[in-house]
Amino acid sequence: MSGLLSIVRPHVTTSISILALLAITFLANQSALSAFWRFDDGWLLDYASRFSPSDYFLNPAITRGYSLNNLTPFNPFIYDMNLWLFGVSPRGFYVQHLLVMAGCAITTFLLLRIWLAPRFALAGSVLFLVGAPSLIVSQQLMVGHYLAGLMFSILSVHTYVRSIERESWRLALTALLFYILATACKEIYVPLPLTLLFIHKGTPGRRIMHAAPMVGWILCYTLWRYLVLGSLIGGYDTISQGNTWPEKLSQLVGIPQLLFGSAPVNIAVIVVVGALVSYTLYKRRLNLPLTMVIAAAVLLPMVPLLEFPGITRPNRYLFLPWWLISVICAVAVASLPSSKHPYRMGISLFLIVGVAIHAHQVRSSAQPGLHAFDTKYRLFASQAPDTVYFSSNKDAYHQETVLNGIRNALNRVHGAKLQRVGILTKRENLTRLNNRKFSIVQYDQSCNCIREVENPLPENGKSKYSEQPGVLEVALSPPYPPLFEYAAGEIEHISVDGSNLNIKGWTELSNEDLEQQFLIVTPGRPEQTHRINSCRGIASIYAWVIAVRQRQNCPDRGSAC
Repeated sequence: MSGLLSIVRPHVTTSISILALLAITFLANQSALSAFWRFDDGWLLDYASRFSPSDYFLNPAITRGYSLNNLTPFNPFIYDMNLWLFGVSPRGFYVQHLLVMAGCAITTFLLLRIWLAPRFALAGSVLFLVGAPSLIVSQQLMVGHYLAGLMFSILSVHTYVRSIERESWRLALTALLFYILATACKEIYVPLPLTLLFIHKGTPGRRIMHAAPMVGWILCYTLWRYLVLGSLIGGYDTISQGNTWPEKLSQLVGIPQLLFGSAPVNIAVIVVVGALVSYTLYKRRLNLPLTMVIAAAVLLPMVPLLEFPGITRPNRYLFLPWWLISVICAVAVASLPSSKHPYRMGISLFLIVGVAIHAHQVRSSAQPGLHAFDTKYRLFASQAPDTVYFSSNKDAYHQETVLNGIRNALNRVHGAKLQRVGILTKRENLTRLNNRKFSIVQYDQSCNCIREVENPLPENGKSKYSEQPGVLEVALSPPYPPLFEYAAGEIEHISVDGSNLNIKGWTELSNEDLEQQFLIVTPGRPEQTHRINSCRGIASIYAWVIAVRQRQNCPDRGSAC
């Protein structure tokens, strides 16, 4: 009987732990289940509904249409899969999102279980779940590839370790498959194989042999990335000169405060974590080479972020570092001397409660911004006939592709036949509209609602424009597929003058579009832009120093308007 219990008990413990982690995930993030579309969801839904997985995985032009800086085709695949399962309905998306978050915690528990007692493995997984980065990304569908990438990475490590224990090449190839999926999610998971060589399992030769397929994939991935994006390193293009070195150093020093908080109890948590890690290192109960290599693999990709946009919030940029800290804390607590008193679990509980309090405060402070997204998207997902949306946000192109993107997805997936909502960003254009024909609205932060713009008519009560306005993007550059409406036009001449690229072209624009943009897609951000001889105002042009001639229904294309 005792032998039978020794076999059953680990399985029962594992099952209970998995159910507990699943429950904690949904309880801690239950507000996400009532959330609507947020951030870049509209654009991602539009993109996923336009293209198939074979397009954005295998067609470089379409892959670049998603991102010019990062190779992350698995993210639109997540939206594509959810569109197939749930249609354009956010609740199903959030359920899938939280299931993957729970998957990250469960796989963390199973991985730690290889070296630690179940209670410490469970404590480390719970600590990861209740941290500020985890609670923040749980509310953002657009970062689902961070979650999926972490889950695939943990599965890859777990399967790799088991392959060494059992000397199984089948498991080694399974680990390779999980690793390939992780790299398709996000570049930050590419260095994973370099850390596996330092795990205390098997002989060095065996570890090298089983990691060799992953190293081979790094070479394939590097070629894939270069063929698609023309670069080997990801990151954001800086709009300005970026942060100074003192500012970068200040960000690094401030990371513990972002993760743990600055209240007295939070300072105590930081002190306890520091003492735990110091003691574990002093007693040599932590795999120091492995920890150093993992820390380098996790932290080095964050260096470009210090330049732009900066690490100022415990968001997705700190998601992977937070996972590493949670794992180290679990190992450190488990390495303390055992005692008849459960003081080690008391320390774990103190860390979990302290971290959870701070994380709840961080998410509460972010909630108004999330509600604002919910409200705006509900407007754009509704019928909203003859509606014009006014926003002080000057990035009209982003608003058009994001907010009206949800209408494109609804039309394509559900046949909704919604007309585009006009978007205006210049207040002076409000007086040029006929507000008797249109409902001119804006977002009001004080009530978290959409309300009518008060008295937009000029003093004489007359408006110049009677048709529905809208932001019109003019795409002049294949092969990137435009994810928006575009006008007919032609590039007449391209010439190079030193480091400058000069482009001349024409397009026919509707007189009813009050605000327009030319979008010229280039492999990298231009250092500066310039336009000449425009018949009407243009919101922005993306290119190197360029020359653009715009015509509007000119009878003779040989002469400029």
